Amino acid sequence: MSVPFRMYKKTRPDKGDIVVCRVTEVLDIGSYVELLEYANIQGMIGISEISRMRIRSISKIVNVGKIVVAEVIAVDDRYIDLSKKNITFEQTTKALDHYKRLKHIQTIVRKCAHKCNCDPIEIYETYIWTQDSPLQFLKHLASSPADDSSIILKTLSEVCKQVFASQKDRSSTGSIGLLCLDAEGIDIIKRIIREIREKFPDIRVIYTGQNNNLTTVYDVVTKGDNHHETCVQVLEEIKQKLSAVTGGYATILKTPVASLSGTSDDDDELEDEEDE
Repeated sequence: MSVPFRMYKKTRPDKGDIVVCRVTEVLDIGSYVELLEYANIQGMIGISEISRMRIRSISKIVNVGKIVVAEVIAVDDRYIDLSKKNITFEQTTKALDHYKRLKHIQTIVRKCAHKCNCDPIEIYETYIWTQDSPLQFLKHLASSPADDSSIILKTLSEVCKQVFASQKDRSSTGSIGLLCLDAEGIDIIKRIIREIREKFPDIRVIYTGQNNNLTTVYDVVTKGDNHHETCVQVLEEIKQKLSAVTGGYATILKTPVASLSGTSDDDDELEDEEDE
């Protein structure tokens, strides 16, 4: 397993920062998480900061391995306290999109560091954190190799060229919002998503949060042949299944659009098997 390293110049987040975390332990008092952008340092979301709704069972809202977006509410040398109860759908989407770009950069840096047998942080400090737009810099480096005599920069250019050349337009992503007013609404939505995942094992259905009217939002990501048609089919099937339930409502928030495939399996960790 790769050793984690931070994605920012600063070693710890500041109060008010929005961060992407992975749940590592769930207790009655809350959940411990690791901050994925900060070399997996530990933080905690207290039970009162998990949801604005009354919590009957914390394990139904968060579980080990789940990716969550949270706000830093307190930070010192020993503790990082977080809250997710006021995080909006827009904040979640923005944070996850930004994290994916950071992972993309991290993949390139890691490959370069391995080839040059150097510390990844050295590459970050010299070539990444000095840029206003690091990903654009790397794309430019792939198409216009630098004349710099630095072995690291030349290797970085070669890695960028390989990575970006390997990308193909072979995936589609769409979003759907789900709401069920039945007393067992959350469980009904979970059951439908499980059925879809079982029927379409090669796609990813990713929980991305709730918007302001408490609609639960999922992204559907399809790859390979007929990826666009498959994405449309899955979204429509989810919509039909929930609409057939009394009090069930489904709205397609984003029609499927094609996107570049990633450079690794980095995005897979964003998939949630459970949701609120």
